Amino acid sequence: IQQVEIDKEVIAVSRRYFPSLSSSLDHPKVNVLLSDAIQYVREIKEKFDIILIDSTDPVINQSEGLFTAPFYRDCLNALTEQGILAAQVGDVFFEKELVLDVFNKLKEVFPVVRIFRAPVPSYTVVPYSFAFCSKAIRP
Repeated sequence: IQQVEIDKEVIAVSRRYFPSLSSSLDHPKVNVLLSDAIQYVREIKEKFDIILIDSTDPVINQSEGLFTAPFYRDCLNALTEQGILAAQVGDVFFEKELVLDVFNKLKEVFPVVRIFRAPVPSYTVVPYSFAFCSKAIRP
């Protein structure tokens, strides 16, 4: 399991304030890399079964590139033929334009794109939206 995080403070704050959530970072199968995920995915030669994107919203400059078609294309290239990408994409009711924009960019790249909603009790009181993307698998 490879976790790529650009901001070392995210790891430090997680360890300090969310020890039960961040304890998995110490698992022997987890490697935490402090790096830019955009560059990492662009350059990686390894193929992944699953890519999970859990970033801040694109209104934060640092994460803007994680919501672009070129980044999604690099993710597609980093997936195995049966691999999937799952990403948080905002809330379809409160951030409709954002979710639609992300959906359209994902559709430019992935043959299969579905949007799902699910509650995230630790984050917000409203359900959050997630994209499921694949070369071939249909949920």
